[in-house]
Amino acid sequence: DNLGNESEKSTQGHVMIDIKAPNRPTMNPMPEFSKPGNITFSWSAADDDLAVRYRFQYSLTGGAPWTTVYGLQGQSYIVDATGAADGVIVAGRVLAVDEVGNESAYSQAVSTTIDGTGPVVTPVSPLVELRTRDTRPTWTWSGFDALSGVSHYIVTLDGEWPLQTTGTSFR
Repeated sequence: DNLGNESEKSTQGHVMIDIKAPNRPTMNPMPEFSKPGNITFSWSAADDDLAVRYRFQYSLTGGAPWTTVYGLQGQSYIVDATGAADGVIVAGRVLAVDEVGNESAYSQAVSTTIDGTGPVVTPVSPLVELRTRDTRPTWTWSGFDALSGVSHYIVTLDGEWPLQTTGTSFR
């Protein structure tokens, strides 16, 4: 004080200086195509001396502009792509932020393309009712899907069990 009286000594204080950013998270791979709806993005944990949160960015245009989600504690985020049209590219990327605000770089973006329309199948033959003596007639068709392609066809005949095939004919 003004007369020279001293107080008791305070307890010792400590300051930790952290200028090291967390390592950059890695996005998990996405399927090439997805149906419209909820799309789940996930990533690896960032390694840091302090607790980290994540800043996730996603786009319904395959890149900029990005929508940013701040302060995520977990390593995944669900993007609502319910109304997305066929061919829309849904992309995501993430960075880590530690408790004092050090930021990693953004991860490489990953993406998936929306495909909500089934393939078009066109019968080729027979196109009209056919009478024949052949006890094993052949049906043929063609199929096309502009985005993800045709993986297989399901063929049924007069209430029999369905047959799955990748071919374009049935005998």
